[in-house]
Amino acid sequence: MTWTILPGHTDVSPTSVLWSVVAVLGTFIAARYAGRAVTRLGHQLPSVEEDRVLQASRVVRYVVLMIGATAEVGSRVARRIQRACGADGAELALAWPPPAAPAIRAGAL
Repeated sequence: MTWTILPGHTDVSPTSVLWSVVAVLGTFIAARYAGRAVTRLGHQLPSVEEDRVLQASRVVRYVVLMIGATAEVGSRVARRIQRACGADGAELALAWPPPAAPAIRAGAL
């Protein structure tokens, strides 16, 4: 599958750039607070070593950053699919879980 961008048909607008910046800043703030919360919780537990607390804090921070990046990329892909289907006049319905397969009667095969 190839993506072609025709002149004047880009997905970049001032509002999309603004929302992307807000999403990135929000993700960094959430990651920072999540890391701090894990560090604070780890320091309250007497049996956990300092190295393990810092490692857990980094892991949580990176996981939150990955979730934020995945959400941003996923929303961009969904918008592209929606616009592509809207241009053709077709409708696209994404449903999860997918519909069940039709039942096969005994002896039908």
